[in-house]
Amino acid sequence: MADQVEFQSLIQPSAFISYESVVLDQFFAEHEIQSIARQRGFITTKKFLGLYVLSRYYEFLVTVDAETFILQNRGWHSALAEIVDRKVWYGGILKPHMSERSIQSASVLDLAPPGDHQALIDRGALDMYLWWWDLPVYEAKFVPDFLEWVGWHDRPAFLSRLSWNIFDHVTYQAFTALHGGFRLQEVETVCHSLEFSSSSIVRMVHTEVGKLHWLNAKAYAEDPFFFREQGFLAVFHLDRKIFPVYPV
Repeated sequence: MADQVEFQSLIQPSAFISYESVVLDQFFAEHEIQSIARQRGFITTKKFLGLYVLSRYYEFLVTVDAETFILQNRGWHSALAEIVDRKVWYGGILKPHMSERSIQSASVLDLAPPGDHQALIDRGALDMYLWWWDLPVYEAKFVPDFLEWVGWHDRPAFLSRLSWNIFDHVTYQAFTALHGGFRLQEVETVCHSLEFSSSSIVRMVHTEVGKLHWLNAKAYAEDPFFFREQGFLAVFHLDRKIFPVYPV
């Protein structure tokens, strides 16, 4: 609500807060915006829109939420290239009754062509949680094919399959696992995801599984100097914990 009020005072000085139109009405008709609202799909749609608009200008893109703090301005290109060159998407295990299973399933299957569903299931894409393990990088050269794969240009069909449970980068990970030469690797020592993990878990993954480039605010607050020394680039989920102030 604080963000809405602040945005209203800067951009839309009126009594009615409806700032989705500021971004989307250049690309979507009013009835399409209403459909996005019903599906609670603004965040996901804006990320797809950003990929569509910006991929022609950059080699790599990263889609993040606003509650992300940048620790370093340098080193981003090499870090993103490193993730892409590794060609492995890591994920924590999902236990049978975890609610995140619905997110993983929707993100992997709902926008994918039906003909690819079984191949994704066979690769174990529904059994691990891939969300924001590391920086959610997109390689721009894959973006046009990815957008075609999810049906972005068939707007009515795309919007009919849209839902809050679809997390954009997980969908991209599924696409690259089938069509980009990436491998999905489950890390059995991590349950669920690194988005809520302690600093000890993040440190273990960073040193024993695969180098990481960002981490959640809780883990960072527990050991900020270690993660700065390790060259971490960003902290996410500032909205999940009060963010302490440390010397630069």
